[in-house]
Amino acid sequence: MIRAGVVGASGLAGGELIRLITQHPELELTFLGGSSNIGRRPSELHPGLRIDQGLTVQPVTEEVAEKVDVLFLATPAPSPPSCPRCSRTVFRRSSTSAAHSASVRRSCTTAGTRRSSAAPTSPTASSTAYRS
Repeated sequence: MIRAGVVGASGLAGGELIRLITQHPELELTFLGGSSNIGRRPSELHPGLRIDQGLTVQPVTEEVAEKVDVLFLATPAPSPPSCPRCSRTVFRRSSTSAAHSASVRRSCTTAGTRRSSAAPTSPTASSTAYRS
């Protein structure tokens, strides 16, 4: 048997991983990790799961390596950086002015005024209303 653990066990993806692992013939669920809901059982976090293997959510520490052969991560992705002027997502990291690409700059400011972070609804709006 392969000993498996799930970090992020209290979330939706974590619950699905718990279900898949417990149904797999060659995997044994030996660790549930997270930073919130510590001490809670999977059935408390995911009412649809009717399993009770005596596991509860535990903090993730270096001792996890002794409990598992494989560890699945069901943790949220980090948020991308956003423009401080309009809160729109900026896809490259560097200084604020450099990261504020021309397309984002056009959409958040026109003649020094603050613009909505909503995207234009038509091609015409994007080519005329947001010119700088």
